[in-house]
Amino acid sequence: MTELITRASPLRSSSNPDVLDNILFTWGNDRDIVSVLNSAGLGANTVLTDVLIGVPITQALAANSFILSNVTASGDILLAVNVGGHSHSAIFIDGSADDMRLGSGLASVTLGTTFSGDGLTIEKVGNIGLGGSSVSAVSTYIINTTKTFTDINNSGYRGHSQVLKLKKTSAAYTSRFRGTLDEIYVEAGNTQDWTGALLGLVGYENYIATESGAAGTITGIANVFLDSDISAGASDAIVTTLYGVLIGSISLVGNNRLVNNYGIKILDQAGGSTLNYAIHTGLGLVHFGDTIDLADTKAINTGVVDDDYFTIGAVDNDTNSITEILRFVGAVDPYVQVTNGLYMVEQAAALADVAGRLQLWAKDDTPNNPYITDDTGVDREIVTADYAGIFVDAGASMTIDVTDAWNLIESMDTDMPEKISNGVNGSDHIVAGAAGDYHVRFDMSATGGGANKIYELMVFEVATSGSAITSTTEATPCNVLASTHGFVNGNLVRITGVATADELNNRIFTVTRTDDNNFTLQDDEGVDINSAGFGAGSGGTATLVTKTTVNAHRKWAAADVGAASSGGILTLTKDKILQLYVKNKTDATDITIDHCSFYIQRVD
Repeated sequence: MTELITRASPLRSSSNPDVLDNILFTWGNDRDIVSVLNSAGLGANTVLTDVLIGVPITQALAANSFILSNVTASGDILLAVNVGGHSHSAIFIDGSADDMRLGSGLASVTLGTTFSGDGLTIEKVGNIGLGGSSVSAVSTYIINTTKTFTDINNSGYRGHSQVLKLKKTSAAYTSRFRGTLDEIYVEAGNTQDWTGALLGLVGYENYIATESGAAGTITGIANVFLDSDISAGASDAIVTTLYGVLIGSISLVGNNRLVNNYGIKILDQAGGSTLNYAIHTGLGLVHFGDTIDLADTKAINTGVVDDDYFTIGAVDNDTNSITEILRFVGAVDPYVQVTNGLYMVEQAAALADVAGRLQLWAKDDTPNNPYITDDTGVDREIVTADYAGIFVDAGASMTIDVTDAWNLIESMDTDMPEKISNGVNGSDHIVAGAAGDYHVRFDMSATGGGANKIYELMVFEVATSGSAITSTTEATPCNVLASTHGFVNGNLVRITGVATADELNNRIFTVTRTDDNNFTLQDDEGVDINSAGFGAGSGGTATLVTKTTVNAHRKWAAADVGAASSGGILTLTKDKILQLYVKNKTDATDITIDHCSFYIQRVD
C-alpha cells in the first residue's frame, strides 16, 4: 500500500486533489491518524498494515470502503460543529475509555435510518434492539433485548442498571424526581375497542419463567422487589414517609368513563403445593382506610404454628396507641379471647334459630339483660341467681270471701332473688324463663280464722293470655259474658281486673259453659257462686289455669301458728306463670299468714 506524506508544507492545490485507492493519507508528525480508501474490501477482525493494528475488533468491509483510524494509543477523535458561533461535539470517540459519545454537545440526535452495531440496533423511528435482538419500523418493541448468561459468577447481574444521584445546595426542590417515568396514552381519534385478555393496556409488565429442562432449586422469585436504605446518622437527611408502593388517586377528565376501579387486584394464587398467599406480610401494622369487603365465604386465619394468633384492636385516644380487643389463637383447640371490654347492642328478640348455633345477645329491657338462645329457640337469661323466689310479709291477712274458692296469695315482697334463667317474679307470680324441669316449693306458717278450720294451698299454672270479660251478673250462679271464650265444663279460670265486682278478682272458679259467649262460676266443690251484693261487674279477664301436684292441706285451731309446705318437680314450658293460692274448705273466715315463701329452681 502506498503512503502519501506531506511534511514540509500543508497540501495545497488550486483544484481538487485526488487520493487514489489504497493510498494512506496520514495526519500529524507522528502519523497519529491515517485514512485510506480500501478497494479490495476486508474481512472482519482483520489486520490492515499501518491502518488496523494489533488484534482488530471490526466488521467486514465491502470493496471501496473508506477507513479512518487512530493508530496512536489512547488517542481521541472529535467531530464538532459550529452552533451559534460555538463548537459543539457531534461525535466524540474516546480511545482511552473505549467509548463513543454521539451528540453529547448537541440538543438532540435524530436517526434518519436504522443504525446497527454489535449488540445494538436503533431503528430510525426509535425502536432499539439490544444484545443482537432485531427491530424494525413495524416492531412491537420499542426496546428489545435478548441476552444469555452462561456459567455466571456470584456477581450481582442486572438486566438493566441505572444509578441516579442528585443534590440541592440552595433552594428547596419542589418538583418530583423520577427514576423512571413511563407514560401511555390512548390518543384522541381512537375509535376501536382494546380487547386483550384481561388487560388492554399495561404500563409495566414483568414475566419470570423457568424453562422446561431447567433443574436446580431457586430459593425465591420476585417479579418486583423494592428496597430502600435510609442512612441513620444524626446529621443525615430525614425521610418523613416511606412508601413501598404508592398508588395515586385516579383522575377522571372530560368524558372518560370508569366502570370498576381497583388500586390493587391479585388474581388467584393457588399454585403452591404447601402454602398459597395472595398477600403475605412481615412485621408492621396493616392499615385500611375503608370497609373491608370479603367476597363469598372467606376466612381470616392465624399462622400455622401452635399459639400463633392475630388480633383486632382499636386506637386508644388517650395514649394514641393500639389497644387489643380480640385475639384469635391457633392451637390444638383454637379459641377467641376477648382482651378488652365487649359491648352488645340491645335488641328486642333473638335472631332466627340456626341448628348447632348458640346466640349471645342483649335484650332491650330496662335495664337491658344478657341472654343466650339455643338452636331450638329457647331463650335463657344470664343471671347471677339460679332460682326465683317471692315471699309474703309477716302478718299479712288474707280475706276469704267465698268458701271453697281459691284466693291468690299476693302480698309478696321482692327482697328475695328474682331470676330463674330468664324468668322473673312479680308481686304475686313467678315466670319460667325457659322450658325445662323445675323444683317448685312453698313453705308457710299461719294462724287460722277460728277453731278447726281446714285450709288448702295449691300452686297453679296460669296461661299467658285469657278471654276478655264484657260483664258479670249479681246472681246465683254468677254469669260471665265473654265473647268466644273457648272454655268447656270443668275448666278452672282465674278472674282478674273486673270493675265493681272486685270480690271475683284474683280468685279461681270452676266453669260451667252456657254457650260460646257465656259461662257461670262454681266453687271448687261445684257449688254455684252467689254474687248477690257484688254489684254488676264489667271488664276484666278470665284466664285458664291448671292445678299442679304441689299442694298441701292443713287444719288450724284458733291462735295456733302452724306450718304447711309442699314441693315437687314440674315440667314447665317457656313463659309459664305460676301462682300460689289458698282456700278455706270450712267456711269463709280469714287466715293470717305469719310467713310464706314460694320459689322455683331449675333442675335439668
